[in-house]
Amino acid sequence: MRIVLREQITWSNIWLGLAGLDTNAQLADCYLGVYDAKGALVGSTADISPQLMTDAIAKPLPLAKPFTAAPGTYFIALLLNGNWATNALTLKSTGAGISVNAGLTPPNLRYSSILTGQTSLPATVNLGEQSTATINTGWASQWYAVS
Repeated sequence: MRIVLREQITWSNIWLGLAGLDTNAQLADCYLGVYDAKGALVGSTADISPQLMTDAIAKPLPLAKPFTAAPGTYFIALLLNGNWATNALTLKSTGAGISVNAGLTPPNLRYSSILTGQTSLPATVNLGEQSTATINTGWASQWYAVS
């Protein structure tokens, strides 16, 4: 998800909103990361798999190392890996779904997917490869916040 900062902040957490849990899921190698407008990884969490199994609320997930974020465009990446018993693991969403990008194109999509088969966040991504294939199947846009 793309986020635009209007002022400099010390970025310590990514807030993720969980709407539902799959208590029988087997999760591993799940991370949140922050990429800058050039596609460089500038911050990431430790494995958040345990936090995805508890408390269907909005929760702050700490970055391994806080960083100073200048005003500009950033992308929050969610890497999910696991086996789900049900479709109950759900994220809070805006409900905007496929309209969330409103005519935007890569590398400026607000909500997109990129890469598959990852077990860790890559050091760089090519934002020109953003895809809307997943959200065009009916996904809503996810809810994130920064602190």
